[in-house]
Amino acid sequence: MEVFSYLLIICSIAGTLPKLSFASPDSRILYGTPVDTLKRFPHQVTITREVYGRTQYCGGSIISNEWIVTALNCVSNANFTVQFLLNHLQGTRKSFGISLDSSAVVPYPTGYDNIALIKLPVTLKFSQLLAPIRYNKIDEDYVSNSLVVMPGFSLNETSVLTYGMFKLLSPRQCLATYGEKYDKYLQICTVGWGNSKQMPCEGNEGGGLVSGWPQNPSLIGIFTEPTFCKEVIPAVYLKLSAYESWIDQTISNVFGQSETGSGSDSEPEP
Repeated sequence: MEVFSYLLIICSIAGTLPKLSFASPDSRILYGTPVDTLKRFPHQVTITREVYGRTQYCGGSIISNEWIVTALNCVSNANFTVQFLLNHLQGTRKSFGISLDSSAVVPYPTGYDNIALIKLPVTLKFSQLLAPIRYNKIDEDYVSNSLVVMPGFSLNETSVLTYGMFKLLSPRQCLATYGEKYDKYLQICTVGWGNSKQMPCEGNEGGGLVSGWPQNPSLIGIFTEPTFCKEVIPAVYLKLSAYESWIDQTISNVFGQSETGSGSDSEPEP
């Protein structure tokens, strides 16, 4: 497949970035810290779609030059647009979008696990601002009380990309809140780091939870249980290690080998 630079994609595929309307003010990362440069989270994408006349926002993560991982709820039963290089909801000079439909979506085989892969119709060319994130060999990253982060759009910075800093909880702590609804084999949960009340909310679904940031970032979870930020309770994510084999098989065997962030320590193309 021909390799496109993101500038070429802007001209030949996406055109101008569609104008986005804001979601409700009680959505996105609560008390998030503004991201000063996309170099901090080059894997981050924003997924938008129209639902009953309202723009729905989700997050997603680039895991290869042709693949994105997100929540199934963000891309099922509707056309959607994947927005790249977006650190402001009004768009920037470098941002661009690719419009897709359900034919680009590969859901987890059960059909009820809230995770999906998106197959892009082009091959991304990586740069310091656009790059995949490593997602395998991450079992050792599930250390209770460790610092993890997630980018997304924020409640108090409604138009600017932000990130939240969270503490990874132990399965016992998650069970104390959610009881039988919590599956320690498939889920992990977090609370705000330190004394902060930061938490992901509605509008961040599909976003990636990252450990080892910023020196050695690794994708360990997908945010799948959005709340409306009405109360500070542990946030729940799918544990990515439980789906690693499926991701590897889908990317490598179903559609052919692609350049991925799976266990790769190589630098993206400049």
